[in-house]
Amino acid sequence: MFTSVLRSLPGKRGPSIVLALLISFALPYPISTLASGESVTGISTASAMVNTASPIPGLVVVATGNPTLDVRLQAGQADLSMTSTTGLTFTGPTSGPLLMFNGTKDDINAALNTLTYLRTNGIGSDTVEISLVGPGYVFNPINGHMYEYVDATGMGGIDWPTAEAAAAARTLGGYTGYLVTVTSQAESDYITPRIEGSSWLGGSDSAVEGEWRWVTGPEAGTQFWQGDMNGSVVSGGFANWNPGLEPNNMGGEDCAQFLTGSGQVGYWNDLPCDNTALLDGYVVEYGNVNGAFDVAYRSVSVTTTAPTTQVATCAAFQALDDVAGNYFNTIELQNDIDCQGFVVTPLFSQHGEVFQGTLDGNGYALKNIVIDLPSSSDVGIIGEADGATIKDLRIIGGSVEGEENVGGLVGQAQNLTIQNVSSNLTVVGEEAVGGLVGDMDAGEADLVISGNSTTGSVSGDYDVGGLLGSLDIEGPVEFLISKNFTKGNVAAEYYAGGLFGRVYYEAYDGDSVVSILDNYTWGDIN
Repeated sequence: MFTSVLRSLPGKRGPSIVLALLISFALPYPISTLASGESVTGISTASAMVNTASPIPGLVVVATGNPTLDVRLQAGQADLSMTSTTGLTFTGPTSGPLLMFNGTKDDINAALNTLTYLRTNGIGSDTVEISLVGPGYVFNPINGHMYEYVDATGMGGIDWPTAEAAAAARTLGGYTGYLVTVTSQAESDYITPRIEGSSWLGGSDSAVEGEWRWVTGPEAGTQFWQGDMNGSVVSGGFANWNPGLEPNNMGGEDCAQFLTGSGQVGYWNDLPCDNTALLDGYVVEYGNVNGAFDVAYRSVSVTTTAPTTQVATCAAFQALDDVAGNYFNTIELQNDIDCQGFVVTPLFSQHGEVFQGTLDGNGYALKNIVIDLPSSSDVGIIGEADGATIKDLRIIGGSVEGEENVGGLVGQAQNLTIQNVSSNLTVVGEEAVGGLVGDMDAGEADLVISGNSTTGSVSGDYDVGGLLGSLDIEGPVEFLISKNFTKGNVAAEYYAGGLFGRVYYEAYDGDSVVSILDNYTWGDIN
């Protein structure tokens, strides 16, 4: 038996009611952290350096005496590790984005004192969370509810009716479980990244086709969606169907599931409720409109930045490719750099890396660049870039030759911002050839291509442009292309243009704003 004090919080579906309960309950294993008197103190913000194990100091578990506690420690976009783990028992890995372990308060605090955060996939904001809950449980600080992912792979998967009954048979802290309902964007955003596998949720239209209702929990009987993939939410409800695709009722699909495929995490799909569509597991929710769990929890906002690398010679510029991990850096030119006599290769291509940092020319020039790779793709001073910024740079003298995705500045790019860059390079390729960028995709960021100029010749077989060879616009992008100037011959067998060789635009279910203003071209287009 374990004793737990629960407190009332504003429920996700109702008003706050002052309610204090002293409940005794039996669990499959001790959930010591549901007891009262525990908290987590310490920092709320931290800084990290990309590709560097950075300390997250100051997190302390506070409890009376030295009890044994369960801990869930999680980062959204990084790996966590602790160099001191004496006395801890882990459920799962000892390093990674999710650590689950237990130990005495003193051993836990000794381990937390050595906590490090390692992000290798970019710079920006992230969150590290610590909550005193047992393995498999997730505490949601937004509504005070607890969630549990139940793995059913050992039984070959589980159908919806079995999952619904199994969820209702589970209890935690005096609450009866139910197949999870998701009734707000905030709840969806919080819990779906923490779901471990494909799983059922408590929605169905089996009673009346197209009338999607919650079948479980406090919302049982409440309709939240009307219609198919082109339908709409009902009475201020919430739904998170895979946009434009679901629900489609393909083959009698009457029950809702979380999607877990690439790019789909958090979206919903409809599936047959019976054994024709077994899933890996299901998610149980505990809590109601009148009460919720009082769990020790703390979040730390982590801002990851990248180092600044200053270069003053062509050898130093090319050496950026010698060490893996420089692709997030801010690179600053300290003077004009002459590459006469150097064998120049696309930057960051040696390790197959995509540049995601900032190249700041500081108004200086790269001179006499010669890149000769006629059988290669993604050819430019930088081979590939994603979410990068290149600005205040002059490129004087030389040539770039490749086969596909060939640009004077970047061969292939996604969501690239370019400002105040001038180039007079001769650029030669076959497909997607541009004075600055060979092939560019724009879709998920606010982008600017402004104040740039190209005055060299650009030639290829097709998709050849004085500025960009091929431009593909897809997604909720705000894209400003302004005050660019091209002067030089542009030659292609098919699709040539002073600014762009060819533009592809795919309609998006949302706002896409592309502004092309005050651009000028001067030269022959063949």
